[in-house]
Amino acid sequence: MASKRKRRMRSLTDILNEGGESKSLWVQLPIDILVTIALFLEKKDAVEFCATCKAWALVAPLIRQAQATKLPPLLLLLPPQVDGTCELFDVTSRKTHFIQVSPEILLKTTELLYSKDGWLLATGNGTTFFLNPFTKQKIHLAIFLAPEPAFLCAFSSQPLLPDCLVFFIRSLYPNRVQIEMYRVQTQKTTDATFRNEKPFVQASSTNPVFCNGYFYCLGKDGKLGVFNPTHLVWSIWSPRTDPVLKKSQVKYLIQSRGELFVACESGAKVRVFWLERSNLRWTEMKKMEKRMLFLHSQSSFLAGTSHLDEQSGNRIFFPRMRRYTRKCCVSYSLDTCRYHPSRELFECRNFDSEMVLRPMWIESEGFDP
Repeated sequence: MASKRKRRMRSLTDILNEGGESKSLWVQLPIDILVTIALFLEKKDAVEFCATCKAWALVAPLIRQAQATKLPPLLLLLPPQVDGTCELFDVTSRKTHFIQVSPEILLKTTELLYSKDGWLLATGNGTTFFLNPFTKQKIHLAIFLAPEPAFLCAFSSQPLLPDCLVFFIRSLYPNRVQIEMYRVQTQKTTDATFRNEKPFVQASSTNPVFCNGYFYCLGKDGKLGVFNPTHLVWSIWSPRTDPVLKKSQVKYLIQSRGELFVACESGAKVRVFWLERSNLRWTEMKKMEKRMLFLHSQSSFLAGTSHLDEQSGNRIFFPRMRRYTRKCCVSYSLDTCRYHPSRELFECRNFDSEMVLRPMWIESEGFDP
């Protein structure tokens, strides 16, 4: 009896080697989407995934960092001390870490604009630059971002990656918006002015975020300004919104694993909403399961607590500087709907009552405690 011929499964590598239009589409997938896919794979499959083509090989160091990182976002306190020492606080373990940065890199005149993937976007002394405080890498931009009252900014990915974009809004009015986009690899700037199809007033308490290839800006009434950097298209989304979210004056826009979230302060409570894309509406979340929120006007993060105990979830942290005191951070629980006792606040060790500290959350990629 003739043996059955085994059917050979075609691998993705075989498909890409054939070339054609299908290869181009796969190779051009955004870096953040590739990393998200790879993180769901087993270690062996992730290695083969990165070896598929040269473009996908770029995500290998990002995957290693994400898999090795167990710490949540850390609270970075600036400016550093005279010797260049900066404090990093882990709110989950209440441990303080110290890192050395060059004092001239982060002067008292330096202003932090945004934080993502362990990198800071900062401006000062007539220059704008990326800084990784863990690896000490610094990348100067060919443009100067001078913060203004209506200034908002974000960047799409690590500046070492070829598709890194810096997105910033120079001016924003209810009927029009002026947008500039800087491509780090080519050092080219694209600027455009768009008329808003609907009245849109940006929420001044939060920066834009980059998610699934688009930049999103949060409006005061819960609307979203959406910018497509590939086709240079600006549009306004109007999700159905809870009255509390619409009236709240302090809002934070967060992206995590391709999803958008908004946290807002309403009186003595904090409410969290998730964008339900299928119905285009903000849906309130009573529980975040094993996740925590780290909120700040420049950059906010949603992080898992799988390596911690179950009681660590459903908590929200704010860096709150109080003059003439060493208290630097407060927390809120979605379980009790209350702020935690003052004994749990982080106390800055290198405190100077004359110094104006500038706290910011920074993701711990590349940090080895």
